[in-house]
Amino acid sequence: ENKKHTKQRKTPYLIQNRIGIAYIFRMSRPELQSAPDVFYNEDEAVKYSVNSRMCEIQAKMTERALELLAIPEGEPGLILDIGCGSGLSGETISENGHEWVGID
Repeated sequence: ENKKHTKQRKTPYLIQNRIGIAYIFRMSRPELQSAPDVFYNEDEAVKYSVNSRMCEIQAKMTERALELLAIPEGEPGLILDIGCGSGLSGETISENGHEWVGID
């Protein structure tokens, strides 16, 4: 039996920006295609940890999370970071005078 393999075409969606219209193709989430450890391993963690854009985003999100916790100024807290991944948030938490424990 000879089966013909065809690549499934992804349906684009449009976004309007200052330059014009851009066609964006939705990418399927890798974790829905196979086990997470196939896609999220030590090599990927290193790539994420050294990506300056990811570091910037993570730092901003951590700053906002600390604001929402409303820990009184000058009072160090002990923060449990569940799902810490490579621990990028820990740096921001420490810079703000808090101790942290991370588990992924």
